[in-house]
Parts: sequence; structure tokens; C-alpha cells
Amino acid sequence: MSQFTLARVWTVDECNEYNATLAALDPRPEHPRELNLTAGGEPRAPGDCEPFPESNTITNPRFVFLREVGGKNCLKSFLDMVTQQGPKGKHWGGTLIIDEEVPLSFAIRIPVRYTLAGVGINGAGRLKFSGDFAGPAVSFVDAMSGSGNIRDLAIEGPGLNAKNMGGIKLGSSQSVADDEPQPPQRFRLHRVRVSGFGAYGIQGGTNTPFVDIDSCQLLANKVNLQLVRKCDHWRIRDTIITDAPEWGVDVAADITINGAKILGTVADLLISGCFFRNNKAGAIRIQPGDPDKPTFGVFIFGNGFVKNAGVAVNVVAVNAGTRIIGNFFGAAENLEIPTELIKATLPHETHIGFNASQGTADEIKALNLLRATP
Repeated sequence: MSQFTLARVWTVDECNEYNATLAALDPRPEHPRELNLTAGGEPRAPGDCEPFPESNTITNPRFVFLREVGGKNCLKSFLDMVTQQGPKGKHWGGTLIIDEEVPLSFAIRIPVRYTLAGVGINGAGRLKFSGDFAGPAVSFVDAMSGSGNIRDLAIEGPGLNAKNMGGIKLGSSQSVADDEPQPPQRFRLHRVRVSGFGAYGIQGGTNTPFVDIDSCQLLANKVNLQLVRKCDHWRIRDTIITDAPEWGVDVAADITINGAKILGTVADLLISGCFFRNNKAGAIRIQPGDPDKPTFGVFIFGNGFVKNAGVAVNVVAVNAGTRIIGNFFGAAENLEIPTELIKATLPHETHIGFNASQGTADEIKALNLLRATP
């Protein structure tokens, strides 16, 4: 056994051979690491682990695989360690690669300026949440700083029956004053699949500007994507948004925080190149928001709408500066527009035109009715 106690860097094969030797000598059916026990033989708390000896395998501490930091039992502990060590830590500003399914019964938080990545949107790397905690399942440590990234990863909830669990939370869960400085950096979700959450798939909190969501899949969450207050300058591109029991995208939604109702409001939102299907309440709802800070500047360009309970876009906000241009509407996909907006004779802020529809002649006319008044 002395050959395994030399003070040197081991190869992965040597580590595996050593673990196999220990397992053969251990009278218990499984090795303590696999059972996730402490050195004293006691069960560890959920998410707690003794990290794998990093120096044995890691060549770049800012680009590591989950197995190199202890495996799936150590995901939460590793992310917490990166946060605790801060900017002077060797993993700060790096990337952790998830290349296996990780079962989780507790929430995780991604450090500032850190990237959580998988090995492809439908690859082996995925986070699979279970239990009845309220969530959000995934959030970011310093919501006010931005700079968090998730890419090439599947994040799965316990299903719609777990009504309280939210998926990914961007921004603050608390009420944030409107004069609070905006975070200087962006959150970015790239090629991420989010499914099976009973509250929301992705939610923008209260003061969460500059978010990029592109090439993602939002599937079968209660509300696939919900934007609340000051979710300004979002860019949602080339994303599949389907099978929500309620709305595919709910813009300027109201929420309750600590018993107080927070009115939503959104400015400068782009939804482009997305595909909406089978969202039970409808594909997109645009709400007025706070009367003192109303929703304004929602641009819906080049999307596809099919089988969304007959509601492609529900424009609740009359003067929201909405542009619905160049989209494809399947049969019986319509717009719900306030009557006063349709009958207006003066120039208005909502413009609709150049859309293609498989509907009836009347439906096609309605989809191209509201153009800029000369």
C-alpha cells in the first residue's frame, strides 16, 4: 500500500486504482465516499461533502469538471466555497462543467462572475431537483452585480404538482427601490433547458436589467418566463417556449413580497425568433405595469405561434409602445387588443403589421390592422 502514500501528484488511473483497493478492503458494502459519510462515519448534511483532492487532477482551477471537485454530492459545497473565497480565490471567475445527472433536494446559488455549464442542452449534464422547497432552485449570490452565466445545461424540476418551486431566479427576490443603481453587468442564459417547475421556469426579479436568453428551451413550467419590475433591456432570442399551463411569457407581472404587492413594469424588451406552442393561457401577455412607471417598448419580431389556446399576444397595456411585426401565426392564433386601441383615430404607440397567418381572412386583417397613423 505504500505506493499510494507517496507525496506526489497522482494520475486519474492511480486514484481509481487506489479507491478500488480501499473498497475491496472495506467490509462495508460501499466505500464511505460513495455513502457521503464524514471521516467519523456520520452521514453528511445535504450538499455537504469532503471535496476531492483537487491538486491531483485539476490543470486549470478556473475550468474544472464536477468529478474533479468531489462529484455530484459536492456541487453545492464547491459553489459555496467559491463564493466564500471571493475574488482572491483560485476558482474565481471560472467555469464548472456538469457532465452527469445531479439529483438535488435543495437550492443552489451561483457565485458572482461564475459560469455553470453542462455538455449540451440535451447532453448528460443536468440538474434534477426534487422535494417541496419553495425555491428558486437556482439563483445568483449577488443579484445586484449581475455577471452570472448558465450554458449548455438542462435544469429539471419535480413537475407541476410541486406548486411552490421556482426554477431560475434572476435578480432580487426582495423589493428594490426604483432609484437603486442598475447592475452594471448582464446575466446570460445560453442553450439552457428549463422544465417542470410549478411556479415559474425563469423569473426576472425587481431590478434585473440587461439579461440575454438565447437558444434555450422553456418547457412545461407553470409560467415559462415571467418578468416583474424593472426587467429592462432584456433580449430573448431563438428560444422554444412551450406547454405552460399558464403563459409562455408574462411581461410586467405583479408579485407579492413579504405580504406587499409589487407592480410589474418593463421597458425595452425584445422577443425575436422564438417559437411558442401549446401554452394554455396564451403565448405572450403584456401587462400595463405600475401607472407611475408603465410598461413601454415591447418588440415582438419574427416569432412563430402555434396552438396557444388561440391567443398569440394579449396586449393589456394600451400605450405600451408594442411592435408586433413579421411574425408567423398558425390557424386560429389571434391577438387580444383593447377595443379603445383598435378604434383610436389618432397616432398610437402600438403598431402591428407584415405578419403571416394561416387563419381566416378576418384574422389576417386583424393581424395587420394597427399601423402607424400617417
